[in-house]
Amino acid sequence: MSTSPFEIFRRNLKPLMVLLTGLALFAFVVLPVMDTYMRSGAAGSSDAVVASYGNTKLTQSRVEYFTRNHQSLVRFLYELADQTISRGGAPQTAGFQLDPQTQQIRSVGINQEPSMEGTVRTLMLASQAQKQGFDLDDAAIKSWLDLFTNEQFSDKEIDGMLRKSTQNRMGRPHLNEQLRSHLLANVFLSRGMSGLYTGGGPGSLPLATPEEQWSNFLKLNRNAVATAYGVLVNDYIDQTSETPSGEKIQEVYDEGKNRYASEQSPEPGFRRRYAARFEYLSGSLGSFLDDEVAKLSEEQIRAEYEKQLAGGELRLPESEMVVPQADDGTEDATTAPAAGDEPAATGDEPAAAGDEPAATGDEPAATGDEPAATGDEPAATGDEPAATGDEPAATGDEPAAAGDEPAATGDEPAATGDEPAAAGDEPAAAGDEPAAPEATDQSARSLKAVRLVATQESGQAEAATDQAVVVEASEELVEADSPATGEVAEEIESPQDVASESVTATEAEANATPATEEAPATEEAPATEPAVRTFEDERQRIAEQLAAPAAAIRLNAVLTEAFTQMQTYNNLLSIYKGDLEFYESKIAAGEEIDQPKEPKRPDLKKFAEDNGLEYEEIGPYSVANIQDEPIALSTEPGTQMGPGPGFPILMYGFNNGQTRFEPEQLLYPVRTTNATDGMQYLSWKTEEIEAYVPTLEQAREEVVDAIRFADARKIAEKAAKEIAEQLTDGKSFADVVPEARKDQIQGTIAPFTWMQSFGFQGASIGNVEELDSVGEDFMKAVFNAAEGQPVVSANQPKTVYYVVEPTRFQPALDELKIQFKQPTNRMMAMLLGNDSGSIISDFYKNVDEDADYVNFMNQDQE
Repeated sequence: MSTSPFEIFRRNLKPLMVLLTGLALFAFVVLPVMDTYMRSGAAGSSDAVVASYGNTKLTQSRVEYFTRNHQSLVRFLYELADQTISRGGAPQTAGFQLDPQTQQIRSVGINQEPSMEGTVRTLMLASQAQKQGFDLDDAAIKSWLDLFTNEQFSDKEIDGMLRKSTQNRMGRPHLNEQLRSHLLANVFLSRGMSGLYTGGGPGSLPLATPEEQWSNFLKLNRNAVATAYGVLVNDYIDQTSETPSGEKIQEVYDEGKNRYASEQSPEPGFRRRYAARFEYLSGSLGSFLDDEVAKLSEEQIRAEYEKQLAGGELRLPESEMVVPQADDGTEDATTAPAAGDEPAATGDEPAAAGDEPAATGDEPAATGDEPAATGDEPAATGDEPAATGDEPAATGDEPAAAGDEPAATGDEPAATGDEPAAAGDEPAAAGDEPAAPEATDQSARSLKAVRLVATQESGQAEAATDQAVVVEASEELVEADSPATGEVAEEIESPQDVASESVTATEAEANATPATEEAPATEEAPATEPAVRTFEDERQRIAEQLAAPAAAIRLNAVLTEAFTQMQTYNNLLSIYKGDLEFYESKIAAGEEIDQPKEPKRPDLKKFAEDNGLEYEEIGPYSVANIQDEPIALSTEPGTQMGPGPGFPILMYGFNNGQTRFEPEQLLYPVRTTNATDGMQYLSWKTEEIEAYVPTLEQAREEVVDAIRFADARKIAEKAAKEIAEQLTDGKSFADVVPEARKDQIQGTIAPFTWMQSFGFQGASIGNVEELDSVGEDFMKAVFNAAEGQPVVSANQPKTVYYVVEPTRFQPALDELKIQFKQPTNRMMAMLLGNDSGSIISDFYKNVDEDADYVNFMNQDQE
């Protein structure tokens, strides 16, 4: 007997083929059906119900499974359409769209955005279509596939492509289930939205009559200016009954028990949101900076200061520089007066210093607002001559009359009245008082000339001793070389000539001035060092700069140590829970076994005290009311693409139908940071309170408050209408509003439109910053009123009733009509179409009520 493997295979070929065929049928037919049943129909008792309609409850596992298959279906239909087009065919099903230019597929005819929310809606709408008599059997699904493939593929080819595309996760039963649900949902939606869109669905442009386009154009382009007064509903709650009837309480409770409260909705809600308690540590760089600064030596800080000084980082900007003052109290050369302690004659000042000006006929020594020395230069500056040797005391309309010598004597002017001072007079000495304070314009000019030369030649006039030497030299020069005033007056032809001649004379006089040891006129001044910030001013900043890296390392090390302790505890707790379940099962079976030991939870409060951190315990908070806590502003450390999810998303989860974040589990550590204030947080959830519907007794107080608030709305609305009726015969809000409430009057409100456009992304209700949460009803009341006609309308949540008086609408209607005639101007109005938004909203609302539809997935994010 042969034992060759080939001989054995040949003899058992038929049984082997039967076995392999059976395995293939089981793998590709039976297993997918079993998997579908196990996932959708046989979910465990812990599988949460995420939505319900009629008698159907949708569990999370079933919705997730349908959503995954939806993703696979969309991908498969795209591949099948591509293959159909490549074989020369074209899908003939409703809703299929192909770009004629790029030959890219725009739509395959079903919802192309798989999501949990979309799955729930699809299943509910398909159920409603079946209730209205629509249904699709497998033969109808096959006909649809034949149209989609333009009969280019056989059933076997389609099944093979499906298994390849989905990696054997979907077979024909899954395909039929998906297509049946989506096509029935499309039929139901098409019937409900017929007449709203050009293509019969939300993917196409909305239909709009010319009247609707004109209305949309006005909403986007017409501005209103108004005054308003808000009547607060809260002010009238005291006028309502504190004990509503039992029937009313029960009625309001039944209406709102399954609804969450919303600040933007007037409808009361009593359902309790998911809530949690938290424990967290927090710290910032400043928590450890002082300790690290104390560790620095003075030499380290000084060395860093010198390093920054050498690098030019500590130079003062020009705006912070301070002009130095002389030690003896005299002013710097840039601001010092020409002679004595008084400036040379400028503007409205006398020509020469002293108690009285020198007499010059009927004219003062200095007139007008012109400078005392030259035509366009100031009286005296460090860089320009205030007066020169041959100039008169002032450059007004007439030169001051003066003698050959200074006219000042003691406390009396040299001459008074209309006579000029006598030429040749000598200065009169008055006792022991010096005559310098009474110096004439000629001595002032000579003094300024020498000061100018000293400034230009040496660049130094800082010390008081140097100034004294210059003054002494100038006074000797005045006695020896001063020309007669009359000669000066005859030689001057123009201010420009005066300036050039004065400089020449000044240089000559300066050359004759004897040099002194203290301030030689020809010595070149050393370069001035730039002004810098002092070590004392910069010490704390530099110390904190040096200590910051060490403080950051220490903060991170402390938080890392705490995170390790918390994570270790979380792991040990998970092991303990497993051991505890095993222990309880053994005890229930009558076996003796040691009870597991529960791990010790870290004491975060003590850890914070020992390590310089802050400790907080907060909650219970829902996602709606935790926003006021500082930690709610923190985010998970992100990447170069930006910050990670925020603390509320991490702890409460998130699901908008497109993106889903699962909330962190109990007692699992999470690190977050606030980039704005530099705070770092380490937190975990210590207790969870699941969302629930409270009993009437639990919610009674809220129900009574809702009833009283609704009654107060009626009183507030009546009060607002009474005020509106009084705004007649030229009366304003100030005339009719009670004195105690006049602070609630809004003056002229900035121009606002009914709707605010966002281009091709659509439009939303206009924003009125001065008022609180105005809505569609408010805009309708205002823009349908005439100028000067008071109207009453509540805001969106109906917490305030506004009395509004439109004072102006702009632009004028005639101008808007001209603009509307241009096709480009009414493009946005056409895109808005009809009032499809509210129609669709009402459509879904009616469908939900008819189907008794409840969705629990997104309510915590409302």
